[in-house]
Amino acid sequence: LFDLHSSKGRVVMRTLKTALLGVLIAVGALLVESNAVTTATRNWQKMQQAHALKQQHFHAPAFSAKLSAAAEEGDEEDDNKLPEHVAVFFAVGFAVMALFAVVFLNLALSFSGPGTRAHGPMMHFLAFFIFSISVFTYFSMWSQSGLMHVEEDGEDRILFPAWYLDWAITIPAFLVAIGMVGNWSISSVVGAVGSALIMLGLLWFGAATEGAYRFVFWAGGVFFFGLLAFLLMAEVYRAAKRVAGKEASVHAWLNYFAIFTWLSIPVMWLLGEAGTRAASLHVEVVITAAADVLSKVLLSVLLVSASSAATKASPSPIRPTR
Repeated sequence: LFDLHSSKGRVVMRTLKTALLGVLIAVGALLVESNAVTTATRNWQKMQQAHALKQQHFHAPAFSAKLSAAAEEGDEEDDNKLPEHVAVFFAVGFAVMALFAVVFLNLALSFSGPGTRAHGPMMHFLAFFIFSISVFTYFSMWSQSGLMHVEEDGEDRILFPAWYLDWAITIPAFLVAIGMVGNWSISSVVGAVGSALIMLGLLWFGAATEGAYRFVFWAGGVFFFGLLAFLLMAEVYRAAKRVAGKEASVHAWLNYFAIFTWLSIPVMWLLGEAGTRAASLHVEVVITAAADVLSKVLLSVLLVSASSAATKASPSPIRPTR
């Protein structure tokens, strides 16, 4: 993207370090403040409930029963709340996504390439839009508005519909961008995007389904992920014949990273809350969030760095099907 030893490179690196430090400090302060405010609010509500019950009921047994019911209701609400050691990873994801959204927006607005580059800063803006979507995805899960509780056999399963909505937008966007770099045909783009959307739809319906029937949806999702991986690998070999050597190498790495990082979606579905629950909620969130962040960062950086060369090599980003 730029020479790290140049004056512009040093300025960008200093800006990144300062922004990252500021984001980390802000996240730490928000976590401390949120925890303190939540605890104080909960204690105040319990005091108010106890005071109201004491004023309204003078009979000791009735008062005790009401107070016990209020305490049990509060405990039930605490059980449905996402553990703080899990929520912190959503806060970190929110901070990282916000940082990269600012970085790519700055790169897009300061873009000054040759006039022959038909795409211009399009990949920069695409990366900015993807990270912007993910900012609100992780914020919704951090604030627990993007979570879903499903009770099955007396146990509470925590699902993450916000992630599926995020992937349903960002993964097709990445596939279209990779297709532009690799000069895919329109039919290849449609096949890859359709496979990804059907995979995500089946996995979500399976996650929201009770009983063993949900594994049927998971098997369907795995099939369409395999189809997506096959199409991506096929395009690696096809691009080697129609794209220059360096651009073909970048295109190949884009496909490899996409397959590797997106593989975590069906795998963690099976091991996590949606499937067998073999992995704890903490492990599921850490692995899924890490793979999601890694995927978006690596793919965005490669797309931005490859966009100039790919545009020069092919004036038409996507080939029509003959």
